[in-house]
This record gives sequence, structure tokens and C-alpha cells, in this order.
Amino acid sequence: MSPTLQSVVIPLAVLSIICASLHSCATMARKRVSTWKSGATFWFWRTVSLTGLERRAKTIWMDRLGYDEADALVIADYQSLAYFLAGFGGWSVLVAAW
Repeated sequence: MSPTLQSVVIPLAVLSIICASLHSCATMARKRVSTWKSGATFWFWRTVSLTGLERRAKTIWMDRLGYDEADALVIADYQSLAYFLAGFGGWSVLVAAW
């Protein structure tokens, strides 16, 4: 593969993996909570990089969107999973391309 093609394909592959991990984890979280509130997908994508599971569950999901503690922790768990999968998938593409 030429260097020009690599400079396009590799970033697109990494971006695709990040989007796929966020989408799949948001879908799994939506199925696990009692109700998926309006705007929750936006906040799922926007706050995935906040550190601290309990902090993210309390500040975003409980205080801002009104979820109970159990649902907030489930959503925050799936956000952490999405963060891990995006990082692992991105690194895998970079290692494979090297």
C-alpha cells in the first residue's frame, strides 16, 4: 500500500473503530436500562472520556439526566467499555499497519 493511501486508510479505520465501539456500547446500554431518555445518546458520546466511573455516573447520568443509581452505573460501565474498545481497536490498527 502506498504511503499516500496509508495516510487516508489508517485514520479512517481508527475513526471507524472508535465510532463503532461507541455505537455498539450505547446500543447495549440502551437495552440494559429501564428507560433511555431523550438526549442520552448525545451525552453518552460526549462524556465517554471523563475519568472516574462513579463521578461520571453521578454528575452526568444522575444529576443531569435524572437516572437512578443502578441505571447510571450501567451506562457508565458501558462508557468505560467503549473507551477500552476504542483504544484497543485503534492500537490494533496502528500495530497492524506498522
